[in-house]
Amino acid sequence: MLMVIFGAGASYDSVPAIPIGVNTGNRLPLAKDLFIRTGLTMQAMAAFPQCQALMPEFQNPSNNETVEQILQRLQEENHPLRTQQLAAVRFYLQFLITRWQENWKSEARSGTNYQVLLNDLQGMRSPDELVCLVTFNYDTMLEDAITSTLRMPIRGLGSYICHEHYKVIKLHGSVNWAREVHTRGQGTSNELALALELIDRIDELNMSQNYVMAAASPPGRSERNAPLFPAIAIPVERKNSYECPDDHVQALKASLPQISHLLIIGWRAAEEHFLTLLSEGLPNVRAHIVAGSKSDVDEIVDRLGRAPVRADVAGATVEGFTQFTREHRLRDFLRG
Repeated sequence: MLMVIFGAGASYDSVPAIPIGVNTGNRLPLAKDLFIRTGLTMQAMAAFPQCQALMPEFQNPSNNETVEQILQRLQEENHPLRTQQLAAVRFYLQFLITRWQENWKSEARSGTNYQVLLNDLQGMRSPDELVCLVTFNYDTMLEDAITSTLRMPIRGLGSYICHEHYKVIKLHGSVNWAREVHTRGQGTSNELALALELIDRIDELNMSQNYVMAAASPPGRSERNAPLFPAIAIPVERKNSYECPDDHVQALKASLPQISHLLIIGWRAAEEHFLTLLSEGLPNVRAHIVAGSKSDVDEIVDRLGRAPVRADVAGATVEGFTQFTREHRLRDFLRG
């Protein structure tokens, strides 16, 4: 059984017709680019003023802090406005990535690496073999490829894990997911006004575990008229929970003992909570790492080893996702 783990680098290098180094302004961002000054980020910052006071932290970081380190520090600080500010960051990310991916998908009409990978995989998978696809990305590039290539439409949260051959796990949530909020007083029907009210009242909200698909941005209300809060995890270094339905996590855990091959694409292996899950549940596996440089591969191997994840890294692609799919290296990896 194969597990593929996708990180931000996979969507960043997801359109082979636009290689790394070619900047169209629409390429889906890495974590370090989520708060830089662009037209889209400025639009998102303007929409959610509660998080504007945090933006200089990201745009002029001190001590070479990463975005994840800054958010971790902010989350741990005792500040009376912090919960509202970080709630605004969640709405900001959902608003930003929704619009960013719309632009990137217009560039992706010539095909994506996700589609090529799934096409290769479908041609090699035995009829009864299960594949587990884990992504830490908020965007829906993977879902689009699953729908177009595998003809496996995802119409609701259950669709991600109910297929007999493919399980899709989004541990950090998705731009088109939200959680229902059980609270009183939100009478507005305007989606942005409702979002701003939810941010201001975050400390008194009763956030349910009922996840729903939500196409709007901000997400607005559910079919039951409940206010919706974006199901997106803030990218901090040390998480102790996931932003997805519990049955998705249970489906992932049930899959782990069956994994024989592990393919990592554009994932930095920085999520300690998930690494612990892998170290506890994975048997000895054969692994291949797809990254942007040899130093990136070395860093990933080091983090896997420290977890420790029982992975024999049998090969690596240091030229990114496009090179891996262009040369159809999946075949060599699975047959090796």
